[in-house]
Amino acid sequence: MILVMRSIAIGLIITAAGWSPALAQTPRPESDAQILSRGWAAVAAGRFDEATNLAAGILKRKPRSHAAATLKIEAMSAGTQPLAALGEYEAWVTKVAHDVDDRGLLEPVAIALLRSLSGDPDGLVRTTALEALAKAGDDDAVENLRKRGAAGDRLATQVLVGQGDAASIRAVQTLLATPTNRDMSAEINALADHGGLTPSLLQSLATDRVPMNRAAVAGALVRSKDAAAAQLLDVLSQDRDPLVRSSIVLARARAGHERGVADAMTMLASQVPDIRLTAAEALVATKPREAEQAVRPLLSDRDGINRFRAAAIVGRSDPAAALPVITEGLTDQNRLIQQQAAQTLAQALPSETRQLRQLLRHPDRLVVAHAASAIAAN
Repeated sequence: MILVMRSIAIGLIITAAGWSPALAQTPRPESDAQILSRGWAAVAAGRFDEATNLAAGILKRKPRSHAAATLKIEAMSAGTQPLAALGEYEAWVTKVAHDVDDRGLLEPVAIALLRSLSGDPDGLVRTTALEALAKAGDDDAVENLRKRGAAGDRLATQVLVGQGDAASIRAVQTLLATPTNRDMSAEINALADHGGLTPSLLQSLATDRVPMNRAAVAGALVRSKDAAAAQLLDVLSQDRDPLVRSSIVLARARAGHERGVADAMTMLASQVPDIRLTAAEALVATKPREAEQAVRPLLSDRDGINRFRAAAIVGRSDPAAALPVITEGLTDQNRLIQQQAAQTLAQALPSETRQLRQLLRHPDRLVVAHAASAIAAN
């Protein structure tokens, strides 16, 4: 009797508390949006495996979920194995996207590869990767470039000057103020692009002993509106070195000056491939049709570098004609030819995502850096 009364009492308490069958139901499962939210929070916290697993759970139920694929590839790329992320991307493209590349999905893979190459012992590979990361807004890459520039890395300093870094511009101005008897044309050109060549620097560099430096200054003087610059240019027009004189012609052609264009058009008819290509590179903005027609025959030139220079010009209007030339170079036995072909593809045909993506597995690290840089930039 006591047990019966106790059961009745418990039942009355539960009823009074408002118990209903609904309270006993199993909690509803998380929505995909909630899972994705948890996944991105895990990425932000550095828990990449957790984020990968959460995305994989959605993809198991919904293989076509673009949002889940994005999370998974981003999480895998942020980890230590970017090539595994590339494999996941390639599986997605094959199975779901019908072999149509998705630049947005591929970009995290490219960024991850660039980060892995940013500490490469090869200075050119390292700087190529750091430059691409800096352009993509990576503050750590910029700081890395500054440290390397302060330690005397010329390539790093040139990149920073090219991006308008004030401290690097001042450092190069100081360096150029004292003759070094070295080719400093890269630094001069970088300063010229950002207005860093002061009148005093132009004056001193116009009489520098190194012809490449005088040639670089001549090119900068053509763009100047200063009366003193015009006087310096007249002096350099009589320079004893043909490199300096031809640099003035080409700079004028690039600027669209009538005299420079006429002189460059004469060079465009040269039977010497280098002269013809150099003229075409100067005229491609002002005379694109003429430049393209002049170098198209050089797509089959015996010299691989000449072929790539021609491909870069022809590819502006006819990518289908340029791509086979570059593709052939990528399979050349000469490593330098492969690297030049990859650079040409990245710079001249950056929208060729499929070809660039295939290079992300290339054994040459500079080839990978060029391909990843192009993908990260577009």
